[in-house]
Amino acid sequence: MIKEIRVSNYALLERIEVTLSPGFNVLTGSTGTGKSIIINALSLLLGDKGDIASIRKEADKAIVEGVFSNSAAINQILNNYEIPEENELIIRRIINRKGGGRVYINGSIANIDILKSLGNILFDIHGQHEHQLLINEETHIDFLDYYGKLMKERKAMEEKFKLLGNLKDDLSKIELQENELANRRDLYEFQRKELECVKFSAAEYQELKEEKKKLDNFEEINELVEYATSFISDSEESIQRKLSEITSNIKKAGKFDKALEKIGERLGESDLILQDASLELDRYKDSLNYDRMRLSELESIVDKVETLKRKYNKNYEELLNMKEDLSTKIFDMESLKEKEKELKDKIAEVESEFEKKAQEISDKRKNISKDFEKKVEEEIKDLGFEKAHFKVEIKDKKEIDGLGKDEVRFLFEPNVGEGWNQLSSIASGGELSRVMLGLKSILSEVDRVEGLVFDEIDVGIGGSLAKKVGEKMKEIGKRRQVLCVTHLPSIAAEADFHLTVEKKEKEGRTITSVKEVTGKDRVEEIARMISGETSIETARKHAAELLSGAN
Repeated sequence: MIKEIRVSNYALLERIEVTLSPGFNVLTGSTGTGKSIIINALSLLLGDKGDIASIRKEADKAIVEGVFSNSAAINQILNNYEIPEENELIIRRIINRKGGGRVYINGSIANIDILKSLGNILFDIHGQHEHQLLINEETHIDFLDYYGKLMKERKAMEEKFKLLGNLKDDLSKIELQENELANRRDLYEFQRKELECVKFSAAEYQELKEEKKKLDNFEEINELVEYATSFISDSEESIQRKLSEITSNIKKAGKFDKALEKIGERLGESDLILQDASLELDRYKDSLNYDRMRLSELESIVDKVETLKRKYNKNYEELLNMKEDLSTKIFDMESLKEKEKELKDKIAEVESEFEKKAQEISDKRKNISKDFEKKVEEEIKDLGFEKAHFKVEIKDKKEIDGLGKDEVRFLFEPNVGEGWNQLSSIASGGELSRVMLGLKSILSEVDRVEGLVFDEIDVGIGGSLAKKVGEKMKEIGKRRQVLCVTHLPSIAAEADFHLTVEKKEKEGRTITSVKEVTGKDRVEEIARMISGETSIETARKHAAELLSGAN
């Protein structure tokens, strides 16, 4: 419920502060005074788009601020957006002439999306032309579902349908990946088989190459080792024998000259080193073994690998990575098939759940439609359609969607025997407005919205019918706050709280003001609304009668 609305420099409103009450509030005033501007200002607080053109001339910005009562539903939204809770909800909207408007909720910077979320709870604004919604048959299912309190179930069904769509999208992507991989599968398989020889680490492969080199050059190695061992120790004139003899002689000479002692020691060390080398060469010679089969095996491996390195222009490490990548791709093909099966099973499961839920909701719609028809007929009869009948037609859709399997539309029979027609066949906007008011009256019992605004929907009605419309709004006001802009005295007289809008000139500028009217002032205002048709005294008398009859 809105408690106060404050407006500065918005259209004709220089500065106003309006206090509203629970129940049925009415706004009246002469044509062109700006009654609907207040509704437009309220719409800004509920998330409507701001327009720089609405800023009052010579002002830099327009400011609209509203104070609303709080509720659990509002706090839930505030918590979702990490906006602090307060005892009241305060929304402030600023429109700057230079652009860059601002939104504040409880003093925190916010955005239009948050306003719209709050607006869906706070108010349903029904303007002069909103009765045209009834002509759009796509909205009929919403009216029925709100009445039947099916929106929570419907939302769950819509989520299930959305999940089903996402799963089908995922399946399409996997099938596309499978097709792309299938076209290259033969190539991947061939390349992976070709790279089977690339099964060693880089260090291991280097060792294999060294081993192959040794076997490739076995004869030359053997000859060189034989020659070395023979020359070092196996002959009469061997190096080892000569070095031993030289070492002995120098050591002997060192007894006569100490300068030769160190040289003799070094020669002795060299002799020992040569002896060790000779022993190692003997052991190496004994270990030499030529294995033709092993050489053939190594040649096969190394030749294949080197050929692949040249073919793919990659080093050994890169070939290893390529083989691993191919294995991954081939594994992905198998895993994609598993995912495809899992998705198909999940789709079948969700599809079954969705269709079951759609059928449950469809059955409920058919059950509640009879009661809905009865209630609507009662309402519209009160609003002047004494002999009219209302019908909810429910048919199966060609293709089930997030709203279920039903196609819902409202049919109208103005008089018995004339046959059922679409609501679009109701030519008068006023008649459509009355049907809409009847629907709003029914939905006010179940709708989560906290307030209703009717902006001059009383076009084309008058007399006793206008009084019934006013009574209907008053009745809705017992359950929801109602704000109505009207030019009909019979409706205004039914209000619990009456505001009048006046327009006057001040220093060459047009200014609109809003004030509450009670007692004699209210009689005068309603008399003014009547006086176009009669004398002012008669109008005052009639106004007093209307107010008396309404209380």
